[in-house]
Amino acid sequence: MRAKFINELKKITGGDCYYIAGKFMMDLGKNDDHLLVHSMVDGRGPLEGIRFGHAWIEYEDMVIDKSNGKYREIPTDLYYTLGNVRKEDTKYYTHDEMIKWLLETEHWGPWEMSGDPIKLY
Repeated sequence: MRAKFINELKKITGGDCYYIAGKFMMDLGKNDDHLLVHSMVDGRGPLEGIRFGHAWIEYEDMVIDKSNGKYREIPTDLYYTLGNVRKEDTKYYTHDEMIKWLLETEHWGPWEMSGDPIKLY
């Protein structure tokens, strides 16, 4: 059932990163060591040449990206290099800031960038 839902979500939005990263952050609870990140990345493979919004979690010097049913945990510097992540395109949210944005907007993001929002359900 979950896999079918994720596949349908991908058809609609192109991915599930905002929901998955936000939900993971929520599951971690109030934890000042972790940040929810929204930014723009360069696509790779079939998405080569496309720049799009993306979300993940950062802690210490690591990124956790659980989007699209995968689990990636890699050093932040390498992740930023591979995705061509630019600081000027990047927003960082603590747990409390994430909750504020969720309540205010009623969607998982993006909140301070362009892109299609992922509605709460």
